[in-house]
Amino acid sequence: TIPFEKVKIAEFESRKGIVTAVLKLIDGQTIEIEMDKSQRFYGNVNFGTFQIEVTDLKKITFTH
Repeated sequence: TIPFEKVKIAEFESRKGIVTAVLKLIDGQTIEIEMDKSQRFYGNVNFGTFQIEVTDLKKITFTH
């Protein structure tokens, strides 16, 4: 588990049922992880809750 607070950028690439996420951390490290394509991200915003399938993601940039 890597806390979002340590992640600067997450980039996603989908291939053959597996999604590879390359995480660029605030301290300069780069970590690559594999995720099942059925994974989802969940969140809350002022207009309600949402979910995003990992296959629909390309890049997330975190602002801290």
